[in-house]
Amino acid sequence: MNLLSKAIILVAVAIVMIGTSPLMAQDRPEKGMKPGDRAERFAQMKSMKIAFITEHLELTPEEAEKFWPIYNEYEKKRDEAAKGIFERFNPDKEEPLELSDEDADKLIQQRFAEEQTLFDLKKEYYIKYKEVLTASRILKLYETENRFKRHLLERVREGSHSKSRSDMQDR
Repeated sequence: MNLLSKAIILVAVAIVMIGTSPLMAQDRPEKGMKPGDRAERFAQMKSMKIAFITEHLELTPEEAEKFWPIYNEYEKKRDEAAKGIFERFNPDKEEPLELSDEDADKLIQQRFAEEQTLFDLKKEYYIKYKEVLTASRILKLYETENRFKRHLLERVREGSHSKSRSDMQDR
């Protein structure tokens, strides 16, 4: 695929994703951040992910046109299914969980059910992906998603290191 085709795909997909990102970014704002800043950061991250996956999977324009709606639908369903897990097991919660064994057991069983839902969703979308991609390219998709997560974590670490250094220099 030539560079122009890749650029066209990335721009088209980014426009679609940026249009939906404010809906996703209306959760609680992070400390010191305006709600609009969070939406902008989310849109940037989403665009980076699209570019990263498109490039690493070497999607043709035809494949990208079929693949991205399926992938976006999967991510939306996955985020909705995982919402309960993140709400209950949020490390930012100030109060520790103090439950009876019975309540803790119910909570754990509920988490198992939610994780099973996520697993079933992944299996369902594997079948949908196979309508567009080969099994080896789907495996490459999963690996690419993991690489992108590591890439983001590295950027966060680099940002926090450079911020720490600049804070120290200001003193």
